[in-house]
Amino acid sequence: MSTAPNNHLRVEQRQHQRLTMKMSVHFETDEDLFEVTAHDVSPGGVFVRTDRQVERNDRVVIFLIHPQDPDEEIMVQGCVVRHGQDAQGRPGVGVAFNACSARKIERLVEFINSAVDGRQPAAPPQAPAHAASEVA
Repeated sequence: MSTAPNNHLRVEQRQHQRLTMKMSVHFETDEDLFEVTAHDVSPGGVFVRTDRQVERNDRVVIFLIHPQDPDEEIMVQGCVVRHGQDAQGRPGVGVAFNACSARKIERLVEFINSAVDGRQPAAPPQAPAHAASEVA
């Protein structure tokens, strides 16, 4: 009998389930790069705690850092959609991820689920070896 990993998140048609957890994030704006803590992670966006000046509608690049393996990260682009506070009243911003391909969303779901389960994320599928040498 095999045991499949828990699926804490699932992809839904119009809405993504949020998962309250802490995760280190490298947060990049046009002017700055800094490390923050993420909360409420989902395949559609994230809330990050920061007191840095980040404006609504700013485009950002976020690198989610896997809690079990700091060398493992996934990059997503997004847009700041709101300013707010975490449960302790500390300031932060909500970021909506830009439209992602179905494959990217699947990778985000696997990455987040593995972080919650305390396991390494599954390796992304590799392109066939012959594909790299094909000429269009």
